[in-house]
Amino acid sequence: MAETKVTTDVIDLSGNNGGLTWAQGTEAQRPGSPNSGDLRENTDSDRVEVYNGSEWRNLKEEDPSASIDYLIVGGGGGGGGWFRGGGGGAGGLRTSYDAAGSSNPPSGGGAAKETTFAATLNTNLTVTVGAGGSGGIYTQNGTNGGSSKFGTVGAEIISLGGGGGGYYGTVNANAGGSGGGSAGYSSTTGTPGAGEPGQGFAGGQGYSGNTQSGGGGGGAGAVGQAGGGSATSGDGGDGVKSLILSYANAGPTEANVGEQIGGNEVWYAGGGGSGGYDSGNDSIPGKGGGGEGGYQSPAPPYPDGNDGTDNTGGGGGGSAGSTGTAGTGGDGGSGVVILRYSGVSLTVVSGNLQQPTNSPFTEGSDTVSVFVSGDGIIKFT
Repeated sequence: MAETKVTTDVIDLSGNNGGLTWAQGTEAQRPGSPNSGDLRENTDSDRVEVYNGSEWRNLKEEDPSASIDYLIVGGGGGGGGWFRGGGGGAGGLRTSYDAAGSSNPPSGGGAAKETTFAATLNTNLTVTVGAGGSGGIYTQNGTNGGSSKFGTVGAEIISLGGGGGGYYGTVNANAGGSGGGSAGYSSTTGTPGAGEPGQGFAGGQGYSGNTQSGGGGGGAGAVGQAGGGSATSGDGGDGVKSLILSYANAGPTEANVGEQIGGNEVWYAGGGGSGGYDSGNDSIPGKGGGGEGGYQSPAPPYPDGNDGTDNTGGGGGGSAGSTGTAGTGGDGGSGVVILRYSGVSLTVVSGNLQQPTNSPFTEGSDTVSVFVSGDGIIKFT
């Protein structure tokens, strides 16, 4: 197309199948005295810009984006220490992925699944995987797990770490993504930790009286069970099952995430069982990686709580203690971040994020990236 200098107010290009050429140059080559409405191509930014009378502004261009499904689980809380410790609460669980055929609501705390995340391509996003909390030792509650998160820097989707279980002396437990169970005690019941709405449930209440036991830690899918006498230790609340990653790919030789149950189910974020008195009625941990609580009787006792399973967000088991021995609560299991997408690629830009050897995985026409520890920056392209 021939180039013509036009001095009229209107340029008529009707019937012309060629292009319109305007000035090009770097930012440093902008005209010194531009007129309002001037257009040029900025070769530094590769954008067309217009002068509005006071400054140069880019013409608006919609950035392409992709829909990302996610499962974000915080680290589990540690079980309570000393005697009759409460179970640690599971990490909070948030997800956009609907588990077909599941009797559980997809997200934690009885919430419906959330909307998918719209990731702007070539934009930095944060991923953090929460560590499990430490089990309580003598006269200590378990500590809360670390929070996991994913999303736009400064505005991430966050799943809180689970609350630590209570210990025999203070009884009360910690709030968290799912709440810790309160400890058993001879003269008071204590207060279990609350769960975060939309992420998990509260812990169970400890039992007061002889041969007492703690309450189970809350799970993402159910409240922790209350403790009883020698016949009843507090079970951990169950977590939530999800098939954002299939049973085969979640297994120990692949991603090694979640708790595989029944040949086709993968559960996350189960609460830890409480410490109790009688091994014949020791606590049952919640489905989704919760740790079993300890017991005192019969000899030999098992005074310590078991750890929650890593990469599940399961809570640690509460300690039982025994005559002359103060037990230690189990550590909470680390959390996990799982992202499912199609038509785009994921790149780790920076940080110390760790993925299983075989990640990303293929699920039908989708790709699934799994992060099991660390924090860093990613982007989709």
